[in-house]
Amino acid sequence: MSENFRKNFLFVFMVYPPLNLIVLYFLATFKLLNNHFLYLTGVEPLLFGDPAFVIGGILCFFFLKKARNVLHVDESEGVFFKIILNFFISFVFALCCVSFELIGGLVQNFLFGHTTWSYSNEFLNYRGMICLKVFLVFFFSVLFFSFFIFNYFLRIESFIKNEVYRNVVAFRKVIIVFSVFWVIHLLCFLGGYVNMWLFYRKEENKDKRFLPWPEHKIIIDYISDRKNNKID
Repeated sequence: MSENFRKNFLFVFMVYPPLNLIVLYFLATFKLLNNHFLYLTGVEPLLFGDPAFVIGGILCFFFLKKARNVLHVDESEGVFFKIILNFFISFVFALCCVSFELIGGLVQNFLFGHTTWSYSNEFLNYRGMICLKVFLVFFFSVLFFSFFIFNYFLRIESFIKNEVYRNVVAFRKVIIVFSVFWVIHLLCFLGGYVNMWLFYRKEENKDKRFLPWPEHKIIIDYISDRKNNKID
């Protein structure tokens, strides 16, 4: 195992938990503003966000870093050149994200008979798994990350790799705390999907929606009723 791999592992290991909480509260705030009702309906319990968003953000950082190195981008380049290049990199990464979402949707279709999300009502969608709107969300998110957040991630990475890595023994208590978080997080994530798989194995649940927590049905029904009343 190379030193560079260990440093990258430590960086991901330490960045993931706080980033996960940021994503959790960002999603909760979005749902609160959108529905005027705070709820979480994922397969994980409270205090654990959406791993897809968090891992996607970390992969986005490494992708941007690698792309800039390969394409020899530095701060001396002209502003117009950097804008065009960032648009291109964002387009490529967004295309990768949509491709992974499609693969995930096909896997869920194979395991459960349908996906846990649906874009069937969105413009230019494919089998309800991917759509133009989501592609544009990925594209502009990466573009925003590239222009406004990427450099801060570089500083955090440098600090962890140069300062924390050298004193990792002194930080062993912190590492233990992070390890506990990772273990609980992984068990919750896997447990949620195992429960979903067992739920859809039963024939009577074939056309039902998997809601891991009892209160989810009440919340979903409440939001659906509010939306239907607005339409009426």
